[in-house]
Amino acid sequence: MTTNAVNAFANNLPANVSDYAAARRALARAATGSNTPFLKMGKDGVWVYGAEEIIVKPTEEWRVNPFTFRVGVVGWAGGSKVGEEMYILGEGTVNKAALPEILSVKQGDGWKDQLSIELVSVTNPDLVLQFATSSKGGKDAIGKLADALNSHGDDTEHPIVNCVTTFYIHQQYGKTYTPDFSIVRWEGAAKPKRKLV
Repeated sequence: MTTNAVNAFANNLPANVSDYAAARRALARAATGSNTPFLKMGKDGVWVYGAEEIIVKPTEEWRVNPFTFRVGVVGWAGGSKVGEEMYILGEGTVNKAALPEILSVKQGDGWKDQLSIELVSVTNPDLVLQFATSSKGGKDAIGKLADALNSHGDDTEHPIVNCVTTFYIHQQYGKTYTPDFSIVRWEGAAKPKRKLV
């Protein structure tokens, strides 16, 4: 922080300016990449991303960025997202007791545990997508990736994946699709030494 900035805000800064810097970094981590297009899988099992819902082909390859595993919560009310608090894995936790109450309008409302990860297109490195999920199937898919990273013998490699689907037959709803990230190969790049998810 520059001297001019410290002088300008001196009356409102914490006693230790580094506390402010840490808080600012935590805020940046909690804001989960609002400019990053979202990747999602529809009920039909088709993966799409962005507001235009561009279809992701099952053969397209994506780099998993292991430094972007986030954990936190998402709040739902009446089918709309009303809140979200996410942190890079190991760099913060949600104080669930301090979350505002969500009045239930329909089944499924309230605060749900959420996981997220970012993927980078192999053919277009400028295309970065975020997959955030509070569903069991989605969290299982991210958990499977985390398990693969944890058990892979080379800490300098990360997985290249395809976005695919699996399905099961639900007694009430019939054929039900779930997301999956199929690892095609591993490529060199540093990954976290700590355990994931």
